[in-house]
Order: sequence, then structure tokens, then C-alpha cells
Amino acid sequence: MILGCWEVYEDETYANTALIFNRGGEIAGKYHKTHLQTHDHRFHRGDHLDAFDVDLGTAGAARVGMVICADRRWPESMRTLRLKGAAICLMPTYGMWHEDNEWWMRTRAMENQMFV
Repeated sequence: MILGCWEVYEDETYANTALIFNRGGEIAGKYHKTHLQTHDHRFHRGDHLDAFDVDLGTAGAARVGMVICADRRWPESMRTLRLKGAAICLMPTYGMWHEDNEWWMRTRAMENQMFV
């Protein structure tokens, strides 16, 4: 399971965060949004893209990566995940239901031969 949320730090600042949970309900991976838009400047910028091994139950194990919302627009985000072995890119997002969004995701999937 993946969850999009805000991670709050001790200094009361925060990051736009995606968490991936394993089948036991434990956090298996964390990602902070790296491509901040003007409305995102209240967040700390993430500084890395990682891939995580997860158990998909009867489907077996897979290596997955995560991006958040606008991160999908830039080819380098998903390309980095693919180079780190991700076969699937999970993407919590808000809004952007227009046709361009559909094409960005299809293009990133095709470019990297991975599921988005």
C-alpha cells in the first residue's frame, strides 16, 4: 500500500511525502517530492529517488519506485527509478485529470518499459 502525506519535522517544517508499506503494515520505503512547483514552496525538497523491494502477495515480489504528482512530468524522475531496478512506479497525486496527464504517464511508462 502507498500513502501520500505530509511529514512534519521537529522544527515544524514539513515535506510532501509518499510512504510504501509492506504486507505486515511496516514502512518499507519513503520518498520526498523532488520537483517542487510554486504552490509547493512550503515543503522541503527531496534529494533522492529510490527503489524498494516489496512483496505483492500471490503476484510475487517486485522492485518499485515512487514519485509524487508533478515529478511525473520530467523524464529523469522515472528514468532514475528504472535504472535503480524499479519495474513499477507508484504515484500519489492530487488533481491533474486532463489529457496531458494521461500522456505524461503513458510516455514515462513507454520510455522506461515499466508500469506506472
